Amino acid sequence: MNVKKRGASFRIGMVILIIVVLAGGGWLFRGELKQLLGKESNSDIPAALGDSPIGGEDIELVVHTSNYSNFEHQLEKPFIIRHPSVRIRMATASDGLENDPEKFMEWMDKEKPDVLQLPFKLYMRLAMEGRLKPLEPYMQESGFDMEAIHPPVAELLREAGGGALYGLTRGFSSAALYVNEELFQAHGIPVPEAGIKLDEILQLAARFKGTGTYGLAAEYSDPYYLVNSIGEASGLRALSASEGQLKATVQSSAWGGIWQQVSDGIREKWIATPRPRGEGNIMMKDLAKLDIFAQGEAAMKIDYSGFYYGNLLSFEKEANIKLKWSTIPFNITSAVNQWKYLTTGMIYAINADSPNGMAAWELIRFVNGEEMVKGSDGGQEWGSSVLARRSSMELQQEEKWGAFYKMTIDAPKAIGDLKRKTTEQEAAIEQQLNELANERMKSVIEGEITVEEALAELQEAVQTAIDEAKLKERGEQP
Repeated sequence: MNVKKRGASFRIGMVILIIVVLAGGGWLFRGELKQLLGKESNSDIPAALGDSPIGGEDIELVVHTSNYSNFEHQLEKPFIIRHPSVRIRMATASDGLENDPEKFMEWMDKEKPDVLQLPFKLYMRLAMEGRLKPLEPYMQESGFDMEAIHPPVAELLREAGGGALYGLTRGFSSAALYVNEELFQAHGIPVPEAGIKLDEILQLAARFKGTGTYGLAAEYSDPYYLVNSIGEASGLRALSASEGQLKATVQSSAWGGIWQQVSDGIREKWIATPRPRGEGNIMMKDLAKLDIFAQGEAAMKIDYSGFYYGNLLSFEKEANIKLKWSTIPFNITSAVNQWKYLTTGMIYAINADSPNGMAAWELIRFVNGEEMVKGSDGGQEWGSSVLARRSSMELQQEEKWGAFYKMTIDAPKAIGDLKRKTTEQEAAIEQQLNELANERMKSVIEGEITVEEALAELQEAVQTAIDEAKLKERGEQP
């Protein structure tokens, strides 16, 4: 008698277990369940936890991916759990295809992806070409809280779309001034306040001359990069365009003053250039030893939010770096390169030709929604470091990331300048300018030539390169 009861209890327990597995994990085995339970089995599988506007529709979403995307690893399975009737198929674009809009559009026509993951310039081009669906109608229907998205990011996305919103991004990259407060206190120099200008940062750094502490750690080893950043932030242009014609404008007293300050700073050791890291991979703890700011040798550094996520936080964990630092927003209202100071991460958009607009929107809404973003590490996003939903950053110390949300840009000005810089001619000339300027900057630092001589040589060389490019464009020999 007892044996029969135990057998019956076992069978009842197994039935309950099977029901739980089918109900809770049906999304994982939905293909097999359809074969076993028949075509109508969708109604028995949890669909978007009961609140999905696409319900139990059997849909295949084609999602564009590339080597830069982490969608397959972090986002696909959580979405499928909530939408078990949706199948995801990844369409992989070949390396570098996102850098060629014409070829990318050909790929779109062939592969027909529903959801696109785009770098900013390609997003802007596809929006201009009418290749993306506007998102506002979907937002209104689903009640998506757009106000939760960092306003400058939303404005930049709209401006790139000619006033309409065609995509969303989980994160963005912004610049700020990193400050070692203890070094300022040790040398009796006031910590800079929010809104300081870049040229004022340079003047402040000079106050550390002769103290044994660098006032400023440069972001790159090429000295002209710092010169150009300060100049452009002050409203100067090394290349000017008038009526579609480029002209070299590097020979001026304003540029000369910045060249002189930076070259003096490097020579007099109140500006530090990065230590060489060698070739190949390097352990984070070894990278920390080479970082001048992280080692407490420099009072300030102008850098992007990637330095916060990818370097300083990692140094604290893996190299036991103990540094009292914070970030401060600086003034870029006069900058002619505002597009450099706020850039988006991967932008999720819907192909204008997609027959699955609502399902594609549900995916984009999920990826950019509060639930998924809250558990996200913005630093792992392609091209981004802090989250577009500011509220999701609250677990971290605000003095370390707050400045990134206070760096405001003029979106129309940024987009206009970015469009101008997409011309092949200007990109090629700018590359030559950087190479020529770095060569002469190094000669100035070493005392081989004066700043005036360097700028005169650079003006002539760059203008010659522009004139030769014009002749080639007309099919003439220089």
